[in-house]
Amino acid sequence: GGASRTAGAGRGAGAHGVRGLVYLLRVGMALAVALLMSEAIVLLIFQPEIRQVIAGQRQERYDAAAATAVAAREAAIDRQVAALHVQIEDRERDVTAADEAQQVAYQRYVDEVQGRISPQPGKGPKALAEYQTYLDRLADLRTARDRLDQTRGEVEPKVAALGTERAALRDPTSGPYRDLRDGDARWHAADLDRQGPAGWLEQERAFAQYRAAHRDDWSVQGIPWVLRGLFVAVDLVPLSLKLLGGWSVYGRRVREQGAAERYADRRKVVAQRADVDADVELAALRNGVHRRIDLEGLRRYLRTRAGHLERTEP
Repeated sequence: GGASRTAGAGRGAGAHGVRGLVYLLRVGMALAVALLMSEAIVLLIFQPEIRQVIAGQRQERYDAAAATAVAAREAAIDRQVAALHVQIEDRERDVTAADEAQQVAYQRYVDEVQGRISPQPGKGPKALAEYQTYLDRLADLRTARDRLDQTRGEVEPKVAALGTERAALRDPTSGPYRDLRDGDARWHAADLDRQGPAGWLEQERAFAQYRAAHRDDWSVQGIPWVLRGLFVAVDLVPLSLKLLGGWSVYGRRVREQGAAERYADRRKVVAQRADVDADVELAALRNGVHRRIDLEGLRRYLRTRAGHLERTEP
């Protein structure tokens, strides 16, 4: 009796433990469902404000990508223009050097003619040589000027085109602006992102930013928590009443039905055990009867054998 009571107490404690664990799991599930539903309702209520914040964030990212791409292209244009100007400056330096060379050559010719170089002034062989040098330097100057003019003719249209492109980058309706927008990967991605739908996480971040910007507005700060508490209460009140309250009529009926079924099952088990015990006893009785019959037959055989032996002696 004591052992059965101890076993019953152990089973009761185990049942209560399992029941408590089940209720804890149901409470956790109710909290998770309530929070998710309340968060969805909050995002739905503040949807206009959230869309406005998201549009502003996306526009900021778009403007940053556009400014970065435009600045990079302007820097590239400036480098190209500077390189073209270097070509013109190189040709100008060539012209300056050629002009200085022809001036030096002309001065040497004049000095030779006036006798400041050789002791015989006049236009002798030395003067003719200096004059030829001067003519060569003069030809070099003309060639340098022609090259400068040619370079300017090639470079100045390129510089003008680059300047026009640079100015057009400030106009969103211009072709260079559109080409740059479509060709720059980050800018193109920002443009696509600006037009795409907003996901759950983006809405959550936007609402968090909106709440941070309206800390003094009690409706923005309080309504989400009121909704969360309401949904949590809706999910937890029935469960709490069931957990803390007594048995309901339905619960009692289910419990009585379960008890009746368990009693019927125990009676079936007892009846089955009784049938098994009766079969065992009947089998034992049959075995005993068979052993007695065999023993009686053996005795009869022994008596018959003894009588036969007595009759055959002289």
